[in-house]
Amino acid sequence: MKSGHCFVDVRGLDILSTAAEISPIRIPEEILRVEAIEEAPRDELWKELDETRQERKPALYVHGFFISFEKGCRRAVSFTQNTGMDGAFMWFSWPSDGNLLNYARDEVDMYWSVPDLAETILEMQEVFGEEQYNLVGHSLGTRGLFLSLYHLSESNPKVEVDNVILMAPDIDFEIFRKLLPRVVDLANRITIYTGPSDRPLALSRQLHGYERLGESGNDVALLQGVEIIETDDLPNSSPSGHLYHLYSDEVGADLNLILTESLGAAERPNLRQIGENRWALIPEEE
Repeated sequence: MKSGHCFVDVRGLDILSTAAEISPIRIPEEILRVEAIEEAPRDELWKELDETRQERKPALYVHGFFISFEKGCRRAVSFTQNTGMDGAFMWFSWPSDGNLLNYARDEVDMYWSVPDLAETILEMQEVFGEEQYNLVGHSLGTRGLFLSLYHLSESNPKVEVDNVILMAPDIDFEIFRKLLPRVVDLANRITIYTGPSDRPLALSRQLHGYERLGESGNDVALLQGVEIIETDDLPNSSPSGHLYHLYSDEVGADLNLILTESLGAAERPNLRQIGENRWALIPEEE
């Protein structure tokens, strides 16, 4: 593994402001550009993160499919902007090809990275302490994160995470259900975000032949010890329906309450309970 800093320049685009006001989907009013990448020892990064987190529990974020390194840098910045986690955030970059046609190769690269991700999780616990850090994954990255925790449940069952958050998880629903009992006790809380019109997950379901965990409509009552957050009632924030963690204000605010205050679904005022372990995010206008 290598570690370091990714410096991203954020520039406003006033020309898009008018379009952003009338568009039914989120149009970014700024562009992000990677200015520099500098390597640094991991122990230095952990120390710096401890100094900038401002008493917040730091979060480790794992990206999904079709994310080159530079694209991942930009996505990481977008995530911190939408969740207010700047200064308390570290990004784990597994070697995605960044090619839309290389999904199968990305799956292999993600599996190959599981031991390194598990090692990073152990380092976080050593630096910050038990239950003093959070883990966040998106899309295919949630599979690597979940498998890392499953691996640690056997090799190091003393791992204790505060929050594990799986956003639009590209995980086989039944495989997740069968492996969940080995993982659920490693975290104070496991939160899963699902969506109704997630095109990448629909394509993944067609490719694999089985339902994906991040799709709405699964029998989530079968999942014991997790909280399901449905985004069905929210306005569409991206054409793919897959990037609500970056572009939905409601999702960003909800994630902030989990990551900064460690509030469960029943404690967060922006949710409406619709099942034993299911909640719906309420649109801002309501």
